[in-house]
Amino acid sequence: QTQAHEEHHFRYDVPGKAEKWQTFAPAQALSYTDDQGKPIVVMTGTANYREGGCASSANPKAFGEAGKGQLATVGTTGGGKEGSLTENARNWAGNWGFAAYGGPGNKPKVKVGPAKPWKHNGIDGYTATAEVTVANRASTCVPATAVVHSIAQKLPDGTMHGWVIYADQGVPNALTNDQITKIMNTVRPTTP
Repeated sequence: QTQAHEEHHFRYDVPGKAEKWQTFAPAQALSYTDDQGKPIVVMTGTANYREGGCASSANPKAFGEAGKGQLATVGTTGGGKEGSLTENARNWAGNWGFAAYGGPGNKPKVKVGPAKPWKHNGIDGYTATAEVTVANRASTCVPATAVVHSIAQKLPDGTMHGWVIYADQGVPNALTNDQITKIMNTVRPTTP
């Protein structure tokens, strides 16, 4: 299944419905909010893996399709001009790990690695990886650990855009590194 979102200039592929993947309308937003209901992170052009498998979430403050027990979520984000591309790559990986796996109320431990160049399929940007240790395991459905990968690119107008995948680890049917890499390797620009 191919998912694309023109706003962020990303297109990518995920496995088919038979493998429990679901894509959403490109403009449908998915977000995690703070205690005041303000979004911490927002993504569009999303896809979920095994939604509803286990309805518990490390961060109940989720909007849209976030936190519905899926084992992985992919989407696009960004659009600002602040900071460098490397900073944004690291921030997107870290912020999604923080918000999806606990948020301000149950802060997870998030370790973000250095941003590295990412040159694939016509995208010349940076990638970063965050390793998450979950603090609030409300049930066995909530994973002990998770991984987040980002890809950041800069468009000619100076805006920076991110592609993000966050995935539960150490639970049945969790995505493997090879499966995540395979999806990341499909990421490409939408037609200019």
